[in-house]
Amino acid sequence: MKMKDFPKELVIGGRTWVVKFRRVIEGNPIYLGMCYFEEAEIHIRLGQSPRERLATLWHEIFHAYEWEYGVKLGHKIIRKLEYAQSDFVLENF
Repeated sequence: MKMKDFPKELVIGGRTWVVKFRRVIEGNPIYLGMCYFEEAEIHIRLGQSPRERLATLWHEIFHAYEWEYGVKLGHKIIRKLEYAQSDFVLENF
């Protein structure tokens, strides 16, 4: 999936979330992504492979689901789902 194919906005729970790409997130070069609940923004770090970038996007979307729908998935489940969902999209769309 190329950068141009990534959405710039997503509607989650009736709110429009903005997807932004950053060189560094929260000043920490280790972070791959971040979900900012109050601002309805998802930040994805540049420099990842297409599969990693998509997995990071799904990871942050799952966090947005937690916020918008009041469900608790937890990091353990989110880490398992992020690549499963990414692979599904890459193999089928």
